Amino acid sequence: RARRKKKQKKKLNERLNVFPVFQLITLLYMQYSRSTLDPYNEAYEEAYEDAYYDVIHERKREYGISHLIARRRRHFGRVFTLFFFVCAAILVGQYRMRLSGFRIDTKRNKRRRNLVLFLVDDQGYNDFGPQSIDLNSITPTLNALAQQGVRLNRYYAMHLCTPSRAAMLTGLHPVRLGLQHSMITANQPWGLGASIKTLPNILPKEYYSVVLGKWHLGHVKSGMWPLRRGFDSFIGFFSGFEDYYSRISEPTLCAANCFKDFRIDNKPLDPAPNVYTLDILTESSISALRKAASLQRPIALYIALPTVHEPLEAPLSNTFTPPSTMTNRRALFAAMTKATDDMVRTLLKHLDLTTTIFCYASDNGGASLPPNAGSNYPLRGFKGYLFEGGIRTHAFITASGLIPPSQQYESIFSVLDWIPTLLDAIDATTSSTTFDGVSHWLSLSRKKKVQERRAHLLVNADAFDCNAPELVVQLLMSNDQEAVPSDWIPTGAIIINETLKFIRNARLLPIIPLPTTDLAYYNSTDTFFNWTLLPPQDFLFDIESDPTESHNLAQERPDLLAIAQSTFNHVARSIWTTPRYCGNSDDDGAYSSFELNGGFVDAWRDDDSPDVCDAKFQVPDTPEVYFPDLQ
Repeated sequence: RARRKKKQKKKLNERLNVFPVFQLITLLYMQYSRSTLDPYNEAYEEAYEDAYYDVIHERKREYGISHLIARRRRHFGRVFTLFFFVCAAILVGQYRMRLSGFRIDTKRNKRRRNLVLFLVDDQGYNDFGPQSIDLNSITPTLNALAQQGVRLNRYYAMHLCTPSRAAMLTGLHPVRLGLQHSMITANQPWGLGASIKTLPNILPKEYYSVVLGKWHLGHVKSGMWPLRRGFDSFIGFFSGFEDYYSRISEPTLCAANCFKDFRIDNKPLDPAPNVYTLDILTESSISALRKAASLQRPIALYIALPTVHEPLEAPLSNTFTPPSTMTNRRALFAAMTKATDDMVRTLLKHLDLTTTIFCYASDNGGASLPPNAGSNYPLRGFKGYLFEGGIRTHAFITASGLIPPSQQYESIFSVLDWIPTLLDAIDATTSSTTFDGVSHWLSLSRKKKVQERRAHLLVNADAFDCNAPELVVQLLMSNDQEAVPSDWIPTGAIIINETLKFIRNARLLPIIPLPTTDLAYYNSTDTFFNWTLLPPQDFLFDIESDPTESHNLAQERPDLLAIAQSTFNHVARSIWTTPRYCGNSDDDGAYSSFELNGGFVDAWRDDDSPDVCDAKFQVPDTPEVYFPDLQ
């Protein structure tokens, strides 16, 4: 009898290989029985016998499910389930499959979620979102996308482009990286240290990592370029901004020495001059999604758009009709904002949001000074300032099935927090890297009711030369000014317990008198103003009750001021790194290299060359002087 059963099972296996539908049905049937994968246990024994008598011994009958039901009525529940699986198999068609011991490979079903980091440039608090007084209606796609996830109502970026991008891609504070002082221009020999890990080095290896758009983290050495930092592909430009059609780098800053700045991976790219940069990046993002799909890998897509940074240039296909009350600058700005929304709409046609975590933010506050047209109303200040208008921007996260829709998140979320939060979102860990940011994932996904308040968030810690404002004023006004001290003084800001905000020696105030809001500059048609020279000033605000920073508590509450300054000095000194900033000290070497490279911005130093900078262009490295211990 044992030999007979063994022979019957062998014939049944041969029969199942001939009829792939029966093979699929049997697999699903056995999976349903929750047996082990041993085909010779008791449950499988019975199933094999049933199938054998119906398929082999009674082959004169037709191979129909009704005969199985008639044959084994006492197993009606199991047969009913089998009937369901047969119908499902017929609907999807006959799949030819070869099974090995009835085992299923489930690894391919564990692919991690796609990550999209969508970073816009110089978008202010009044330039997007439901509270915008003039631009809310032109971003329907972004509005709807934000509604599907959670809005980060207290999102803090850095005050300038380079520091913000460094924080987003590393999870480390720009002060720790030495990138807190300024922005990198096309001919400046500094940037993010080549040994610092960025997003693709931190994420699991399976991710296909792509950066599109503005890099702005240094390019003096090719070791600083995206592909040398772990990215699989790069299409975009190195410097801070460029013309949207000619691809000329920093067109408002160059006169005789103007160079193009656009490339694909490590090679210069010169698109047709009638093609808008956003159109190129849209097609590139779609291609990147297709490439990742063909590789069967999740994608980490970092899209760093040039919009809505100057120069104000609308796409040729612009259909935006501004109201009569809108200035020409603001109308161009609005058209660029609409183009950004159009790009997202096109991207979503090729992106499965059910398998994607989509993150949106601006790199800093809006730029209100002409020729720009950003607005941060009702906040005080704009790009470059440490007031709320310079650092508080819009952001949201959409993650279908992970984050409930239509949520408002009221805890402080810093640009430093993206990487720690996303690592938790995709259930990835990194033991070799620590971050200055914190993860909010448990709170965002509602697995944790309340996010703990931050003890402090260092906004920035820096120093500036008191001579600099005097030189700028003399240049702009062409008259003598009262002398000021000739040494460097500390500046920066910190938020304590998510409530108290301290600004030390507010930078730029000595030359740009700042009103309560940015409307005086936003509504102006002048390129230059009546610049003045004022002494640096400290500020202390309760930003929970006074988000527009209209009431300075520095004089009223000297006790709180002392605590805030002591905390600021301690935190700043604890992560201080020698600033890597180096001003325009390498013009000739850079320009010669650009000319040799066909007129394109390029590297001009070898990877193994030392980081040399003329001392007059550097920030003195004296943290004990800037941030003394006041305890």
